[in-house]
Parts: sequence; structure tokens; C-alpha cells
Amino acid sequence: ERAGVQGHARACDHALDASGAERLVYLDGIDDLGYEAAEAGAHEPADDEDNDREGQPVSIAVLRRTLEINLVGTIDFTERMLSSLFDGAHIVSLGSGWGSLTEERSSDAPAYSISKAGLSMYTRRLAARLIPRKITVSILSPGWTQTDMGGREATRVVSEPASEIYTLATSHVPSGRFWERGKERSW
Repeated sequence: ERAGVQGHARACDHALDASGAERLVYLDGIDDLGYEAAEAGAHEPADDEDNDREGQPVSIAVLRRTLEINLVGTIDFTERMLSSLFDGAHIVSLGSGWGSLTEERSSDAPAYSISKAGLSMYTRRLAARLIPRKITVSILSPGWTQTDMGGREATRVVSEPASEIYTLATSHVPSGRFWERGKERSW
């Protein structure tokens, strides 16, 4: 609890349904949430047969898997949570600078970049849709973070973006914006 705002963690994970397709599974039982942080992150290893490496053609197999986790999974989770959010709540999704349309990046990790660019568009559309409920919708780039995906070489420890997510979720900011290290950033 901080500044009078109480947070609840809601566990979620990806699972396979009967057809073998991934779907999002989450725990029921929490109503009337004031904020939600939604994240799904997957990036295929570069040594995979269906690689996602710089200079290589986009692997459709990798793209499908990555979109299912990073984009579809996050949208599915968020859409299911909307009825549990009270008017005036704040949704924070985790994007990436790799999904930026205005900053030049390498051709590395095209599936990951495409999925995060799609999540940015969803953030903008959801923000417009939720204006009547006064729900703020934000997307935050955590930067290169020491996670299973980011590795030990990453420049940020998990507590840094975690603090930024909490601060953003409990702040009054304009809806439909992209944030990084506490500041609004370009799309």
C-alpha cells in the first residue's frame, strides 16, 4: 500500500487449450480493481531453426507464436479484466522501444518488434474507447531488464521498471501515452 492506494496481484499464465492453441488463463475472484498491469513477453532465441535474427526474413512461425503471447495474450487478459476495473482506474501495459514507429532501430527481432508495435496501437484504441469510463490507459517501456528474456547482461534490475510501473499506475497522467523511465516518449 502506498499513498492510500492498495494493489492486488493477479496471477496469470499462458496455457494450451484442447486444440493446442495458447490461451490466457487467469485467476478469478478479484473485483473492483483500481489499476491493472498487463505484460506478456516472448522473444524467440536467435539459434532457433525459425530464427528472429537481424538481416533474416521474418519467420511466420515465430511471428505467430510471438503475436499470440505478446499481443493477443495481453489483449485477452485486458479485455477480460475490464469489467473488474472501476471507473477512473488505470491500465498499464508493458511495451518496448523496439516497437517504436518513430525511432530507427535495427532489423533484429522483427517478430518481437511487430508485436510490441501492435500493443502500442491497442493502447491508443483502448484509451479512446474507455474515455466514457475515465479509465487511463498507458504503455510503458521497461527498458532492457535482467529477466529470463533480458539476461544478466541487461542494464536494468527488475526493481527499477517495477517501481516505474507502480508509480505510473498510481499517477494521474493523460490517457493513451507511451512512457519510459518516468517520462513520456515518442511512439
